[in-house]
Amino acid sequence: EMVKTAKEVELSEKVKRVIEWYNRALLESDPVDRFIYLWTMMEAWRAYKYGEARRKHKKLMGRTFNDLGFKGDFEKIYELRNNIFHEGMVKEVEKYLSLLTDIAGKAIEELKGLLTVN
Repeated sequence: EMVKTAKEVELSEKVKRVIEWYNRALLESDPVDRFIYLWTMMEAWRAYKYGEARRKHKKLMGRTFNDLGFKGDFEKIYELRNNIFHEGMVKEVEKYLSLLTDIAGKAIEELKGLLTVN
């Protein structure tokens, strides 16, 4: 029996969370909830790739999106995230949902590549 190190257990938990949130998003029909699930998935992906972000959250999320080739306006999508999470405002969700779906899909593709290599 192989004993996992603490780091391996931590990584596997983060990978599990990325996949679980992505699956929830794919099954969700409500655009606002889908946006929330995809954003949460991207937060888990950021934590997996770059570690915890107690500070400079916005900067690290921007880096995460840019590293995946995000073509949209990160400031706008981050503002929408804040409006949903902190204010309960849901205007323009559908405008940015496809961009978020695309970037989340790229993260999943990158994750697939990492899992097949290791």
